[in-house]
Amino acid sequence: MTGGVTLLEILNSLNLEILNQGNDSIYCSARRLELIDIILGSFGLLENLKGWEVSSEPSLLDRRHFLFTLEGSLPVCLIRNLRCTNWGFFREGVKGRLKRGPEMNMKDEGGLGLAILFVQQALISAYGR
Repeated sequence: MTGGVTLLEILNSLNLEILNQGNDSIYCSARRLELIDIILGSFGLLENLKGWEVSSEPSLLDRRHFLFTLEGSLPVCLIRNLRCTNWGFFREGVKGRLKRGPEMNMKDEGGLGLAILFVQQALISAYGR
């Protein structure tokens, strides 16, 4: 089994595919110009990738920028690293939002539903800052 076949099997098992298009070099240094990078993306992304090109603009790095456009609608999944969260800032944000909230009657189902929605929005807003 060759290295290329093994790489393709690994990419398949992870639902990834190679997004590079064309054969323009991405990596460039004073001594060499070669294509050594592979750009990976989730399976199915390639069909929405349009206008792939390697930029000729200077990037101040040893690699050039690659440009593309995504067409169609793709699901977005934002991931946050909870270890980097400033929890004190978060708590103060939640307290401030809850203090500014309206008085709510939680004795019936409708009032309880509104209160839950308000608390949920306060948590999301505070975390998003």
